[in-house]
Amino acid sequence: MEQHFQQAHHPGVLDLDAGDLCAAGWDWQGQALGSASELKYHLLLARDLKLIPLKDYEELTRRATEVKRMLTVLLQKLTADR
Repeated sequence: MEQHFQQAHHPGVLDLDAGDLCAAGWDWQGQALGSASELKYHLLLARDLKLIPLKDYEELTRRATEVKRMLTVLLQKLTADR
């Protein structure tokens, strides 16, 4: 159902691959890494404002760091294939 919603509101979006996105001028790699960094900042802010417990902050930050590492490896592999 989600796929149908996306196609109805954004025709052709699901048909794009990484090369199409780059050709269109969208820096999806930089945006993805930036979003991961932004998440880590928001977690830090939530911790400092005592909106989340320290244990949750540590776990979520660990997960965000792991996702950022995986994303970095993916981007390196995609760049190496060029």
